[in-house]
Amino acid sequence: MTSNENLLVTAMEECNKLSMAISKALRFGMKNYCAERDNIEDNNYHILEEYIQLKTVMDMLFSRKVLKPVSDTVYTAIRLNKEKKVDKYQEYSKSIELISE
Repeated sequence: MTSNENLLVTAMEECNKLSMAISKALRFGMKNYCAERDNIEDNNYHILEEYIQLKTVMDMLFSRKVLKPVSDTVYTAIRLNKEKKVDKYQEYSKSIELISE
């Protein structure tokens, strides 16, 4: 395995850890504490911690030129497209009563 491949594997692991932190917050609440962490940080903090760790690895992938950044215009277009999709499917889920507010 090359160092670049190792960094990509690390990014995958960080994605999984972020996913798990979000899952635990949904199961136990945002303000609940993780017993394994000695009640130091709540689930809100844990999600943010995992996100920052993932972002750090992604930044490393960019700085080591494993990934090539996109222009600000493309970045904004990707973000806006994702926001539209999330809103669209959230509205659909509401319409079939899978999401309540």
